[in-house]
Amino acid sequence: MKRRTILVPALVVGLAVGGLAVSQVFAASNSSTNSPNSTLISNAPWSSNGFGGMMGAGFNPNGGQRGTGNGSGNGWSGMMGSRMNSFFGQGKTISPSDAERDMNASLQNATVDKAGNSITYSGQSVKIVIFGGAMGDSGSGSDEKFVIGGLVNPTIHVPNGAQVTLELVNEDNMPHGLEITAAQPPYGTMSMMQDGIYPGAFLHPIAAATKDQYPVATTTFTASQSGEYNYICPYPGHAAKGMYGKIIVG
Repeated sequence: MKRRTILVPALVVGLAVGGLAVSQVFAASNSSTNSPNSTLISNAPWSSNGFGGMMGAGFNPNGGQRGTGNGSGNGWSGMMGSRMNSFFGQGKTISPSDAERDMNASLQNATVDKAGNSITYSGQSVKIVIFGGAMGDSGSGSDEKFVIGGLVNPTIHVPNGAQVTLELVNEDNMPHGLEITAAQPPYGTMSMMQDGIYPGAFLHPIAAATKDQYPVATTTFTASQSGEYNYICPYPGHAAKGMYGKIIVG
């Protein structure tokens, strides 16, 4: 009996420490951006916006921005929710004008096919700027979609072996993230559980936009394997609502 009394608390402490370490890795992963004139913001707490408590009361499977945090059907509460808070990590913001500048610059070496709803990037160094929700495109309100060069969820073509930088700019009034995955639709609510295809091709969800500042995050990976994959929003419920597009490498 004494041995069990010692082992159980030790196991609980070990799990708590391990969870904290993982959350710190998540928090650091979105701390950089290539965009100038950006402002550092913290997205980690989300106590009134999601993932609080042992199983996380703030998660709203319908993608709503605010959670009650009281376990009344909005999702997870408690310890797991606290870990999910750090899933949002850190981010930066840029102005709407800087976001448009980044988008235009990223399309200099790309061919935009509006009729085919596709964009083909050339060269071995590719930067893809993606607007999440595209508040500026739809006027206002939330929108589960990606917008690139004025196209909604376009098919993206990149050369095999290219070094690809993804820049996600959130223009929406709810969080959005980005992941490249081999998993095919339809997607479930917890789409962040899908397996990725390229190391580094994942951006944790970043905070909702304000009128004059858009959260932004970047990641770089090598498109080392040719094939047809999908880019999706890993925020719970968004890919299931259609926030995804195809990316073809080769």
